[in-house]
Amino acid sequence: MEKMDELIRSLRECGNTLVSIADALHKNSAEPAAEASQHKKPSKKETKPVLTFIDVRKLLSEKSRAGHTAEVKALLKKYGAEKLSDLAEENYAAVAKEAEVL
Repeated sequence: MEKMDELIRSLRECGNTLVSIADALHKNSAEPAAEASQHKKPSKKETKPVLTFIDVRKLLSEKSRAGHTAEVKALLKKYGAEKLSDLAEENYAAVAKEAEVL
């Protein structure tokens, strides 16, 4: 029984040591992130969502399926594209904005 008590005590010490190490690691990894968020000013990219080709394709596909195929094609032509893959990335947001109201 004495041997079992010694093993249990050793296991508890190991557990306490592991908890202390985990707490120290967590504290050290959390501090730089907290400091960075306090000093970091949001940039325009962080405040404005960036649309991808996939996002625009999804939106235009939905509009086309809803019966607005002609309007979608006209919208692409307005921005100098015969098809979506021809559309310049800088026009994604404008096209998406106009497509929302179709």
